[in-house]
Amino acid sequence: MGIMEIVKKGFGIANKNVQLLLVLFVFNLVGTFLRTPFMQAAPTAPATANLSPAIIIISILLGLIGVLIFGGVLGSLKEYIQNQKAQLGHIMQYGTKFYLRVLGVWALILAILIAFTLVVAFAISLAMAIKNLVGVVILLAVALIVSGVGLYVFILLFMAPYILIADDIGPVSALKKSINFVRGCLGKIVSLFVMLVLITVGIGFVVGVIAGLITLALKGAAGQIIVGIVASAFNSYVNVLLPACFLLIYLVSSKSSKSL
Repeated sequence: MGIMEIVKKGFGIANKNVQLLLVLFVFNLVGTFLRTPFMQAAPTAPATANLSPAIIIISILLGLIGVLIFGGVLGSLKEYIQNQKAQLGHIMQYGTKFYLRVLGVWALILAILIAFTLVVAFAISLAMAIKNLVGVVILLAVALIVSGVGLYVFILLFMAPYILIADDIGPVSALKKSINFVRGCLGKIVSLFVMLVLITVGIGFVVGVIAGLITLALKGAAGQIIVGIVASAFNSYVNVLLPACFLLIYLVSSKSSKSL
């Protein structure tokens, strides 16, 4: 199955799974309206005013709930891809089943990326501290190389959450499988990623224009509410389309789904 066919099939899956879209829409909408009052700082307030304890707590809670939703959506998408149907009640079932494992695999990926970031930051800070030109060049080169390696490692690990749910395995096994899988079809995955980014940016631009027109036509709370609804609908669709495509490319390549 080629990239275009995967994307086309991904759109078809997103269009047919209205229940998943509604669940994500409600979650995104609630999150938007919970954060909005705290994000509207006064014009004279410093930028750090937005980082209030309330917004931090809300963001953490939404993130933890988001892990539950992510696992539920991916599990339901896998069920739909394999059986051509998915039940709304299974979202919570999949979410709770995979919750700790999804949280674990994201934590491992984050820890690995933080390690690379710290090395790069240390090399750059050291380069700024010394006065030897050769040393500065070497340290900056090291920072650049480590950044490149870190990006490559991230790409290798990118499929781990999808593989974890597709194969019902643990975080470490998912990371190992992701590395082997991505190495085998790196070009295909990067091409799919780039295409999905372009599609998302294109749709997002249109949605942004619509939101801008709404804010011009409707002032105050009414405009903000409608913009929040439009943005939540867009994010919900993207959050079904993208996982569907990445699940498809793995299931097709690994032949994990008999229906494909």
